Amino acid sequence: SFTYKNDMNGDGYATDLIYIPKERGDVVFKTQADEDAFFAFMEQDKYLTAHKGQYAEAYSAMAPWVNRFDLRVVQDISVKSGKSNNTLQFTLDFLNFGNLINSTWGVSKNMYSSGNGQILKYEGKDANNVPSYSMMKDSKGNYYTETFSSISNYYQCWYLQIGVRYLFN
Repeated sequence: SFTYKNDMNGDGYATDLIYIPKERGDVVFKTQADEDAFFAFMEQDKYLTAHKGQYAEAYSAMAPWVNRFDLRVVQDISVKSGKSNNTLQFTLDFLNFGNLINSTWGVSKNMYSSGNGQILKYEGKDANNVPSYSMMKDSKGNYYTETFSSISNYYQCWYLQIGVRYLFN
């Protein structure tokens, strides 16, 4: 969900859904840089762009679909043991095989790079009771620029599993 970083309505929870401005000047930003950063962020996000002039819906920011597939290669070798035939089986399991072909395939994305959807901060109201907002920044002091980013861990990479099995008949 796209929410404010802080508790806007005073209910004790910082999970208030944002209003998505229809155009510049629709809401008051603390600085021109905050407004420019917000509208640049909004233009790169399909949901925000499609819902200008509305309140964000809960659980509406869906991460991109991830296609992951595995490949298994099996080789059976018949082994005669006395009067029975047993099987020696060798397997190669390529887990997240698509990532072996293309490094962007099979990689999940999340909203960590955009503060988990907390993109605006409610700054308060002026003398005329008009609220103002600021665009959130990352830990390095840069405005958020993308909704979703790749998760960096070894589960996102392809990996190979080798197996040997002896089957008694």
